[in-house]
Amino acid sequence: VLEYAPLPPGTLGCSSGGRITIRPGLTPAEHFSIAVHELVHERIHQKGRKHDASTTVLETEAEACAFVVCRAIGLDSMAKSADYIQLYRGGPETLAESLDHIQKTAAWVLDSIVPTDTDAVQSRVTRSVERPPSRVEAPRAAIATTT
Repeated sequence: VLEYAPLPPGTLGCSSGGRITIRPGLTPAEHFSIAVHELVHERIHQKGRKHDASTTVLETEAEACAFVVCRAIGLDSMAKSADYIQLYRGGPETLAESLDHIQKTAAWVLDSIVPTDTDAVQSRVTRSVERPPSRVEAPRAAIATTT
């Protein structure tokens, strides 16, 4: 369930028990990135990993997945993602340890958004991780927000 509601200062989205809440008034690119981040929490964290990993690992995985998905569809979230991961004290070691979860979950999200064969999705994820960031604005028509 996706809903829009005011959230505490500094919080753009949250999820719990299958319900994702996003702050209204975000740009389409922010909305998309936050929705993916929270979806990842629901997918890999609420379904078993929540008690197996630290907050640093959980937040780093969710934000890294959102970054990979955004990059794969042409959105630039590099600065936001890097700042968020640093806020939770994530770093290269955390990313390296979580790479398998990040790649599989990002591929699942991309496959859910743009159905295609699994090999093509995995290739898109791999390219998104490997190529340097570019500054690309989100086309307004590509991401619709509903309030």
